[in-house]
Amino acid sequence: MNNTKWHELINDIMEKAPWDCVQYKTLFEDFVPGGFWNLRHDEDILYKVIELSQIEWMKIKHVETVHEFIGILVPDKIYTYDHKSLFLEILQKHSIPYEYDESEQTFTVYGYK
Repeated sequence: MNNTKWHELINDIMEKAPWDCVQYKTLFEDFVPGGFWNLRHDEDILYKVIELSQIEWMKIKHVETVHEFIGILVPDKIYTYDHKSLFLEILQKHSIPYEYDESEQTFTVYGYK
């Protein structure tokens, strides 16, 4: 993918998805402590320090889980929201090729394959 498509995808996700739903891996890293990079918590990609051409893949999880704290002795209420149509709309709007993994409920966008 080129930089323009990466920028369009990242900007739309940051604007329309207020939760942390994206993980990505760059070409020159074998392992990141604690897992992969998250889009919302990585200032390098947000402030364009990293070259977008270095992104190997980006996984977009469309299921959001929200825990509502009730009390110490009462279990949290758990709400699950499915935003599959939102991400399909974003990917199709910018003509971005993707693969869908049903078991992980993720869209995978490859920079290199």
